[in-house]
Amino acid sequence: MPYVNDEIRDQGLDWATANGTRVDICSTDPGSTYATVAANTLGNDTVTVGAAEDGATEGRRVVIPSITAGTVTASDTATHWALTNGSDTVLASGALSAPVAVTTPGTFELSAVSITIGASEASAGAGALLLETGDYLLLETGDKLLLEA
Repeated sequence: MPYVNDEIRDQGLDWATANGTRVDICSTDPGSTYATVAANTLGNDTVTVGAAEDGATEGRRVVIPSITAGTVTASDTATHWALTNGSDTVLASGALSAPVAVTTPGTFELSAVSITIGASEASAGAGALLLETGDYLLLETGDKLLLEA
């Protein structure tokens, strides 16, 4: 059976832990471009990404903690989230489970998100991003986005 030491996967996850400092909710898919996040952010919060750990079912992961009082900065419909370094780099992004109208001033809540490396194709499911043969990036998002005025 093939074997890969956890440290090989952890190096990329450690980079996410060290550099992922802010989560934005956005009105469009930010993809990998920080300028798209900056132009379409509707709110944000500072986060501390957790250390690398075993994935929920396999692989290795880091967890972006839930947000309980993010600041809404513009009124529109939030459709995506993005983890950034707060200045010029998108580390990960994904769609919210459902679009949500936000209004400023206000706050938002976002469930925790796991970034998993080394999950099999079967557990990664549809939409997994192929990193290299046999490795998948699995973004697991929660179902809840609660907004408060």
